Amino acid sequence: GTAGGASAATRPMGNPYPNPSTGLFTVPVRLPGASQWTLKVYDLTGRLVARSPGTGTVTALFSARDAGMSTGVYLVRLESGGSYWTRRLVILR
Repeated sequence: GTAGGASAATRPMGNPYPNPSTGLFTVPVRLPGASQWTLKVYDLTGRLVARSPGTGTVTALFSARDAGMSTGVYLVRLESGGSYWTRRLVILR
């Protein structure tokens, strides 16, 4: 198995892709059925720069340009039902 005992296919949040990214990036979300969730992107100062709500299993698409994201490291956080998962994302502009 993998860390945490969950395989990549069953983890609630996949890794942002591509990473590093120069513009558009996707984040796979795998939650059961009608589970509601919110993806949030923060810069390293803790400022929220983008957010996207959703339901169930989808691949969320973000535009670094539309969110005003400059070169740097960001944290992508999936929140659902009081739980959260976080992944690191690098933007190169």
